[in-house]
Amino acid sequence: MSLRTNVVRIGSRYYYRQRIPADLKAHEGPQVIKMTLGTSEPQTARERASEVSIALVRFFRDIRMSGERINEPPKLSWKELAKLREQIVDGLIHIRKQKQIIEEERNTFTRILGANSYQNSNENINIKNIFSDFMKEKEKTIAPKYYNFHMLVLGMFIKICEDKSVSEYKRTDMINFRDTIISLPIRPDRYLNNYKTDNPLDVLKKLKGKESLISKETYNGKYHAVMSSFFNYCVEQEYIRVNPFKNGKFSFSNQEQIQKIEDERQPYSIDELNTIFQSEKFVNRHRDKTFFCPIIALFSGMRLGEIAQLRPKDIVEHNGMLHFNLFHSETKIKTISGYRIVPIHNELIRLGLLDYIEEQKKRHRADDKFIFDIRYNEKMKEFDGRFWGRFLAPFKKNGTVREQVVFHSFRSNFRDGLESLGAKDSTIDQIIGHSSSKQKLTRRYSDKKLKQIQSDFVQKVSFPGLDLSHLYK
Repeated sequence: MSLRTNVVRIGSRYYYRQRIPADLKAHEGPQVIKMTLGTSEPQTARERASEVSIALVRFFRDIRMSGERINEPPKLSWKELAKLREQIVDGLIHIRKQKQIIEEERNTFTRILGANSYQNSNENINIKNIFSDFMKEKEKTIAPKYYNFHMLVLGMFIKICEDKSVSEYKRTDMINFRDTIISLPIRPDRYLNNYKTDNPLDVLKKLKGKESLISKETYNGKYHAVMSSFFNYCVEQEYIRVNPFKNGKFSFSNQEQIQKIEDERQPYSIDELNTIFQSEKFVNRHRDKTFFCPIIALFSGMRLGEIAQLRPKDIVEHNGMLHFNLFHSETKIKTISGYRIVPIHNELIRLGLLDYIEEQKKRHRADDKFIFDIRYNEKMKEFDGRFWGRFLAPFKKNGTVREQVVFHSFRSNFRDGLESLGAKDSTIDQIIGHSSSKQKLTRRYSDKKLKQIQSDFVQKVSFPGLDLSHLYK
């Protein structure tokens, strides 16, 4: 049994295993890095695994910066990797010092010969070099998965528009990049596995015609956002005068905007809810995360990541009724407004949720363990909701449930339930954690009357036509 992610026990010894990121794998190259942790002691294995994990993050980043691929698995022990980490850190410090010297010389040169001398030179302003500086600033403020996405987008941009000085990129390059991206399949991190190449231009030649393509909305919100932000940085650093990505987002016609609304994640219909909750597959299943999580979301509007972090000690009494307490530092919520107290709907109690929580508390012999066993995806830095997608798959295949609905759709159902009661938008946002104002958040928890209204509104939420009585305990 593994102690934690990436650590496995083989015989009496512990080993560290980690998949090589898709963008670093060479064609027909290794899939994983495996190394011995040199111990049979669980605690020592945990400590050494943490050191290896940190070292590999730096190891992968430096390979990305070099533009190389991992053709052979590095034959390293945890000690050797730790030494390599020290060498890498020392090397980066040396590189930074060299860049600082070059920067000082450049500034002196610019002052002597005029402000345009450096900008008109192609030396030292290759896009990879400048993007490296850009990412050193970004990595302080963005999550690892977004760091990796930035590097992936840069790689795609260079392969589509060529590797050259930032001053050489024109408006036509932006248009070429934009039009190419929306012709490509989703999930570029899987191109190597699916098409035996990660070059976007080669992928276009191998399309089968059935792939889901990157949408204009995704391009605007992700790919364009990365490149426009980068070229804004170039303007600020006076490498270029004009951002070629400025005002380059896709615009949408009225028909496209209507279609976009229709394609958005929609709430479940009452027929779909009855189909799911009255199905033999649901009724006869063991009461676990797949049973309780969707019903909790339906009657509370909570996100999957919020439900996944619930613990028995988070059940508190408030306003004469039980609530889920998300308002503490141990919970990691998407936004500050998500830190809130959520009433436990009476329907959840009738379905046996409190009994299940008590069983979990006894099983763990503690009240600070997560109630539901939902895996945390280290790569995506979020709780893994694919268990619900797998459960829904047969219903979507036979057409009894639409493709557009997902776990998050329960949140939309709950919002609709509050709206049908005449709740104001501000009250709804407070209940489901949508408000982004810290001031409003603080005021909400200092106003006892508003909290009572909040609790009462949730208890009144119902979905006419939905019958769950066959599930009562």
